[in-house]
Amino acid sequence: MGKFSAKTAIGDSYSFLFRRIGSIAGAIWLPLVINLAIGFLFTASIVQIALAADRLLGSPVIGPGYYTLIISLPIFILGLIFNSMAWVGVMRISLGQTQRTFVFFSLGKQVWRMIAAKLLVTIIAVAVGAALAAIFVAVFRASGMPTLHAPSNLAGWLMFPANSFLVCKMVGVQCPSATVIASLWGLLFLEVCIWIYIALRVQYFFPVVVMAENRVSLKRSWELSGANFLPIVALLLCTTVPLEAIFFAINHYVRPTLSLAKNTGLFSQPGALSVLAPILANPLGLLLTTAIGLVGRTLNLGLTAGGLVRAYRDVTAKVPAEQEQM
Repeated sequence: MGKFSAKTAIGDSYSFLFRRIGSIAGAIWLPLVINLAIGFLFTASIVQIALAADRLLGSPVIGPGYYTLIISLPIFILGLIFNSMAWVGVMRISLGQTQRTFVFFSLGKQVWRMIAAKLLVTIIAVAVGAALAAIFVAVFRASGMPTLHAPSNLAGWLMFPANSFLVCKMVGVQCPSATVIASLWGLLFLEVCIWIYIALRVQYFFPVVVMAENRVSLKRSWELSGANFLPIVALLLCTTVPLEAIFFAINHYVRPTLSLAKNTGLFSQPGALSVLAPILANPLGLLLTTAIGLVGRTLNLGLTAGGLVRAYRDVTAKVPAEQEQM
């Protein structure tokens, strides 16, 4: 397989975004709005039903842990379907399969292929992550470090050795040597790098393989990325990462708009999802965050699709001349 120029792909990312931003927004707004509306109504309905059952029986019917299971799986499925639909709409524009669109909604073969590919990537990412985590836990326990509750996020895992070391000091337990602790950090860093490498190799080219080659083949995506791992990293560092950082900061800044009514008591009963209270009591805040999310998704998909198609065309070097005129 050939290589692509990160510099050229970065230029095409921004060029495609600014030239076709209207069509990109047109391709994604309906799937994302439908996803949000159905997800919100489903979640609110589950919570209201659970609260009614709590009041009727006088005690919580569903424990807090079960809320995540009951709500997260349907929300994940909805997100998988409608985000795949949005991806297909933008990729059709980037590949020249359609020139302009103001609304896009489809459950055709391309969307189902995209859903299947995304699901496979998710399964692989989770399986690899679980395997690496199991290795780390086994090594951690063999090292003699005290056991803590497993962290729930990456930052927690990165601080896990240090936190365990502090526990040793506080409770007076003999700590392993500094070399052991440094080795644990090194192992954790290595596993994160391995996970990122595998995830990027498997998933980066799969959207364009689905759309341009009409097949679900993560093997093909792996082959295309073989000699292009560093250019992919450079491309993402210049497009996706800065954009995600900007919108993370924006969401953090506007978060108070969703907490104006946190003392309403609407969801004060045990076991309820209190996060829904400010949302229901503050629809303007919900509209604001929805608008920000739509803008962020438009920019993200536009940049990603533009660079992805440029990279694919350079790597394969088998593109009809008419498709070069996007």
